[in-house]
Amino acid sequence: PIAYADGKVTLTVPAEWLVQAAFPISIDPLIGTNFTIDSAIIDTYFKIQDVVWNSTNSEYVVVWNEAFTTDANGAPKDFDVLVKRYNASGTAIGSYFYADSSSTTDAAAPQAAYASAGNKILIAWQEKDSSTANWQVRGRVLNGGSTTFGTELTINPTASGVDHLSPDVAFDGTNWLVVY
Repeated sequence: PIAYADGKVTLTVPAEWLVQAAFPISIDPLIGTNFTIDSAIIDTYFKIQDVVWNSTNSEYVVVWNEAFTTDANGAPKDFDVLVKRYNASGTAIGSYFYADSSSTTDAAAPQAAYASAGNKILIAWQEKDSSTANWQVRGRVLNGGSTTFGTELTINPTASGVDHLSPDVAFDGTNWLVVY
């Protein structure tokens, strides 16, 4: 059992388990209940990248990338960034929608951060620039509690011969920070 009191989380494990455990012990308790993101779209080329909690709307926003086609050799291609909203109990709010606006370039590795100031979520991802074949970091701001985005942003310009990969995002209460 797990308990929270006086600002502390207490986790009780069976004594017989503890006697047989090898140290150091790593315990990762499930807090809450599991729920399926969307079994209808999970396939070989599906990877959830990030989830954020929107405290204003009491909802989770999940971002992932998925390949929608394969090449002649069966390798995945045409990756897009998808978004889906869920209420606090894990029930889907509407259908998934796309964060990236291009269906002709690969977009992958999305990350998200929530800003309570303004009730916004920044979603950033890496996208292959069709003119240079290098990866750049792009993003969009999602209006909290909706499927409405602002204009797609180029977070960093593409430099020929340079890939900008694996973005991560944060909000400090005033500013967005994107690292890659």
